[in-house]
Formats: sequence, C-alpha cells, structure tokens
Amino acid sequence: MLFRFAFASRSPCKHASNLARVAAETLPVFRFQGEVREIQSTADEEACSSILHGALLQGAVVGLDTEWPPVTCSRQLRPRPTLIQLCVGVDPVSGAPPAVLLYRVPPAAASVNHNNKNTAADVQEEAPLPWTSCYPLLSAVLAAPGVPKATQGASYECKALAQHLHIHAQGVICLQCLDAAVRMGEWMPGRLEAKMSSSLACLVERYLAQKLVKSPARLSQWDSWPLSAEQVEYAATDAFASYCVYREMEKAGHVNQLQLWVSAAAERLQQFNSCSFAELRSIEGIGKGTADAIIQHRPYADLADARLKLLQWIEVKATQENSLARLKSGSHNIRKATTSPGECSC
Repeated sequence: MLFRFAFASRSPCKHASNLARVAAETLPVFRFQGEVREIQSTADEEACSSILHGALLQGAVVGLDTEWPPVTCSRQLRPRPTLIQLCVGVDPVSGAPPAVLLYRVPPAAASVNHNNKNTAADVQEEAPLPWTSCYPLLSAVLAAPGVPKATQGASYECKALAQHLHIHAQGVICLQCLDAAVRMGEWMPGRLEAKMSSSLACLVERYLAQKLVKSPARLSQWDSWPLSAEQVEYAATDAFASYCVYREMEKAGHVNQLQLWVSAAAERLQQFNSCSFAELRSIEGIGKGTADAIIQHRPYADLADARLKLLQWIEVKATQENSLARLKSGSHNIRKATTSPGECSC
C-alpha cells in the first residue's frame, strides 16, 4: 500500500537560543512530507530496493523508530516491537522526497502465550526470526555501521531489537545523548549531572522550531493490520522527525562533536597500557560494538548510556594509575631517605 503526502520545504531552522523567545503555542505543527510504503513481505521490500540500496551505497543517515502494542498492566513487560520504521531522506541525484518504510514484524516463529501475559519467560521462549531471508535489505541497513541510524532513546531501541527480534543494530546514534552533549557544552566527566530527558517533541521544538503533536494513535493496536491512516501518519512522522533533527544537528556541527569525542576517548584509552578489549567490553552498559567502535576510531556508535559509563570508567582508571604512580614514587623516596650513602638501596 502506498501513501503520498504533500512535500513542501520546511521553514528555516532556528537555533535553540532563538527558540527561547518563541512561545510553543505559536510554533507550526511538524508534519511528515514525503511518501510511505508498508512492507509485509519480501516482495514488498524488493519493490523498495532502490530506496534502501541508495542508503547503503551513500552511507546516508536514516531515521529509525519502532512501535509496539500498548502496555495495559504496570507489571507487564514492554511488548515486542510489531513495527519498524525507516526514514530515508531526499535523494541527492533524483531529488526524490523522503520515504518512510513501515516494516510489519511477523509473529514469532514459536511464540508462547501464557494467558496473554507478556512475561520474561515468554520473551525467552520466542524463537529467532528469519530476518535475513524475510527482510534482507532491512537486515543489511540495520547491521551496517557505516549507515548512521538516528533515533531518540537509542539504548532502548537497540535493546528491544536485540532481545525480542534478535537484530543487533550497528551505527545507531542517540539524539537524546547528542543533544545533552550540545547543552553541556563539552564532553567532560565533571558535567555528567546534566539531564538527558529530552523527548522527541522537545528535540523537534529545539532544533526545527516546530511542534510535534502526539496523536491518540500512539496507544493504538500496532499489531493489527492493515494500519489505519492515523497510524500510518503517526509512525511516519516519528521516523521523519528523527531524520530531520539529526540533519539539523549535523548542519550545526554537533555530529562532528560526537566523532571528535569518540576519537578523543580512543586516544585516552590507548594511554592505559593495561586496557584491553576484554576489559573495556566488561564495563556495564558498553556492548561489544561500542567498544570496538571506540577503540577502532569508528565515527558512529550507540553512546546513549555507554558514553557516561565510559567517561566514569576512564576517570576511575586514570585515578588508579595516578595513585599507583604516586605509591611507587613515594616508596622510592622513602628508600632513598632511609638508605645511608654507603649502602645500596636495591
């Protein structure tokens, strides 16, 4: 099914400093501009192959988001995602408008139903889905570290994809984390108390000078197909918003900040002779992909929570090495002071 929305140029972006002088009520409503394609089969994906191949070849940023059925009980675990949204931007060659691909997540191959209670046991008993054969292009885009995937709340998105769908996404960039870095002014451990609570609506207001309206479709049944027109517009708008916010941050040079910080972290870690891949990967909150990205100076990594934990770990590591150096120096001085001129201190 193909949906088309009017494509119009966005209003010029105002910087965060200017937004403080603009009342939220007067901001224009952020709307999706482009086309939406719903994908439920391999044949549907093949029909959109040119869009995804372009993203893979160019390494262009894509907006990423997921949807899931509403949680009805406070003790219920968040359900598995039933929809994956990818927003691919304007094609620089053809000038084609942005396109959002809505991937329907098929039911688990061996899902267990315990009276409709989504428990931890249910999650563990879900069999891996054949994503490589079902949606090969989606799998390739999500696994490509050179294709940055921008999303708000990257930590949860990656965890949900890995835990429920066995998809290990690479190159995911957390807009919330990047925004916090911008507002902190610098990537320094002493500023870790800065809050990173910006919702996607706040980011749209801050960087696009527009208002993102959350419709009732947010809490609708995302596992029911076909999707309604309201659901399609809501899902497409969220992925498009992540894409647009990232592009504005990129224009302002904020993405370069992230790349410079990753390189600086790698250089800092190389100063520790005892630092190893195994030691870095053992840090709580830092996965193998992030550790490899930092040590190998790759520009993109999921640094949502890992950034803060890594900075804290670097400080602890530096303190330990400085303390050890002082102890060695102090021990050497004591030996020199207690040794007579004619005696050997060894």
